[in-house]
Amino acid sequence: MLETVIVTFDGEYDIARKEEMRAKLEALASVPRALLDFSRVTYMDSTAVTELLRLHKIRAERSLDRETIVLGGVQKLFELLQLNKVFRLVDSMEDGLSEAEEWKELKKA
Repeated sequence: MLETVIVTFDGEYDIARKEEMRAKLEALASVPRALLDFSRVTYMDSTAVTELLRLHKIRAERSLDRETIVLGGVQKLFELLQLNKVFRLVDSMEDGLSEAEEWKELKKA
């Protein structure tokens, strides 16, 4: 059975936390489904966005499912950058988990 791996982020992500963020994201590079909880993130700069896009590229090269991101205080940033074209964006953890269950059912069919 395919499992969804959830990683939670909080606070501010900028160049000072690049290595911390990269380490968290690298843990998702090979999992079938990744749910990133940004509901408690209050700030992200371009360094953090670049790390997310780096993860997406690695996962795409491995033909893994697109990442789902639970939005929070960074919703406007994601909208402005049109990251909905790259990631699945949801409003709550409940929506993210529900989507993961729907995806699992589609894979069974």
